[in-house]
Amino acid sequence: MQHYYKETPQFTAYFEDESGIMYVTYQGVLSPDITAQVYKWMLDAVQTLDVKDIRGGIYDFRLVKDFNKGNLSTANRESRNFNVKVDISHVPVALLVNTFFQEQMVKVSMKIDPGQDRKRIVKSMEEALVFIKEFHRKQSKTD
Repeated sequence: MQHYYKETPQFTAYFEDESGIMYVTYQGVLSPDITAQVYKWMLDAVQTLDVKDIRGGIYDFRLVKDFNKGNLSTANRESRNFNVKVDISHVPVALLVNTFFQEQMVKVSMKIDPGQDRKRIVKSMEEALVFIKEFHRKQSKTD
């Protein structure tokens, strides 16, 4: 079942109970306002969820046509604020891209946020799910 569903013309976001995965699909032009809205949605969702129930996040950029100027600094600020409030160090994040341009833009944004070992750029939903599963398998071996 899907919870915490939010849909706008620029993104769709929800938490899937069965898998424990947060899904965000962006489309069109990714602007600072959209980035801030997604972080607000995530913060609202984790306020009512048990963070331990979140097994992963899949952020789909395949329908993004462009990234507005200022989006990177907004992503940096929102990410920092989110990480101060919520410990998500156990949550792997798959960043789904289609084009070289999307990959390069997402790669730059990855560098501003801590926890690079828990993030990976992927090219398919299957690859995203395998990454999340492998991340947890490796984590359970180190615990």
